[in-house]
Amino acid sequence: MKFFDESHCVDGGGLTGVRVGYVNKVLVVDLDALADDWQCPENQLFWCNERVYERLIGTLLNGEPETESFHHSDIIGVLDEQYLPDWAQECLEAIREPQPETGQIEMR
Repeated sequence: MKFFDESHCVDGGGLTGVRVGYVNKVLVVDLDALADDWQCPENQLFWCNERVYERLIGTLLNGEPETESFHHSDIIGVLDEQYLPDWAQECLEAIREPQPETGQIEMR
């Protein structure tokens, strides 16, 4: 099992989020921010749809539609799109899917 790290991030991770912003991006979550039984690549990719102070709010791209939040220090960086796996792309498409009634993108 290969985990995501700085080499999978735009500009090698680090302070990239400060420069490019985290909202509406796929982020790589540091393994240290995940419980031991949650440490797998599927739980490292996080779609951030909101920033509230120092917390990032969004959804892990693991197929579970639950809202999660992480602190900026929990994030390695913004994922380079070339490394986005098919399973994560499918989750991302479901999250971004416009709702017919409003035409707005809504978290499910």
